Amino acid sequence: MAARKKAAKGKVSRTAVKPAAHLTLVTADSEEVKALEKLRDPLVVAAKALVVSDQASLDLAASMLQVDKELLKEIDKATEPSRKSAHETWQTIKTMQTSLKAPIVEADRVIRIKVQDYWDEEEKRQAEEQARLDREHAKKVAEQEAEQEHVRRVAEQQQRKKRADELAAAGDFEGSDAVLRGDAPASAPGDFEAWEDDTLPPTPEAGPVAAPAATAPKGLARTKRWVGEVTDKSELLRAIVEGKAPTSLVTIDQKILNDLARSMKGQLHYPGVQARQVTGSSVR
Repeated sequence: MAARKKAAKGKVSRTAVKPAAHLTLVTADSEEVKALEKLRDPLVVAAKALVVSDQASLDLAASMLQVDKELLKEIDKATEPSRKSAHETWQTIKTMQTSLKAPIVEADRVIRIKVQDYWDEEEKRQAEEQARLDREHAKKVAEQEAEQEHVRRVAEQQQRKKRADELAAAGDFEGSDAVLRGDAPASAPGDFEAWEDDTLPPTPEAGPVAAPAATAPKGLARTKRWVGEVTDKSELLRAIVEGKAPTSLVTIDQKILNDLARSMKGQLHYPGVQARQVTGSSVR
């Protein structure tokens, strides 16, 4: 309460937050950091206990914000040399690392391109070889089927002649003629079709498979992955509106949206978008 009354009267000392002038490079356990923490912690406690309910407490809040602002500046002042030095060291190491790696990364890229070209060529070769084997197999199947059909027709003709002779010998000349014309069965009732027997050529088996493409050597694996590619942005947006594609495919650029709101203010009236003012506090 004493601190609140003192601040309300405008007697908050801003010089109290200034650390010693010798603060330069700092570490987490240095005296400079400990001094800053001692200045910081009471401000955090006071901020949590603050209740803004009248003009006096509003003035206190303003004074506390000024103190916070100055302490933040002092923290930056005390730690900036260390941060800058560490950042410069990091940049130097990063540059050296990039310089050392760059030729290897380029060599790696070149090798991968050559390996991919070889694999693509192997796949093409395999596909062409498979197509050639498939054509040969299809030709062989056609020839075997034609042979089967020829054997069947010869056997049928022989069976019809035999049956026609049997009918003629029995005096059934009309039936004999019908068998020869194909209007009557070539076998007697109860008999099987003699040409459909095991003497026919076998049915061709499945075609051969071409040799696989080159096998990946030890330590090198060929990978394939699916990636999405937008071919028509308007079509994609239409699909999202119609519920045919998820809204998660669209990422809102909040920075551009905020820039539009600042420039257009209340005139920002895009469908699904509104401009609104956000109230805050500015310490001067």
